[in-house]
Amino acid sequence: MLSLTCSSKRGLLDDGLFVEEYTGIPSWVEDLARYTVVHSQTVAVLFVDTRPVDATAFNHDLLGADEPKSVFRVLG
Repeated sequence: MLSLTCSSKRGLLDDGLFVEEYTGIPSWVEDLARYTVVHSQTVAVLFVDTRPVDATAFNHDLLGADEPKSVFRVLG
């Protein structure tokens, strides 16, 4: 079981999310950071390196996005 302790202003991250419910979207590297998006049928979560930084309601358009990071709020 994956436990996400990061809080999101959208309220989509919480504890007790099952890893089996998630499918990875290819990750990419910018500068010295690795970005990875994983999603279930309802939620997409952006990780920077291994830290969850934001979540949004999953939309299938995200799968074909040229810049998936643009869908999320990334500080810095």
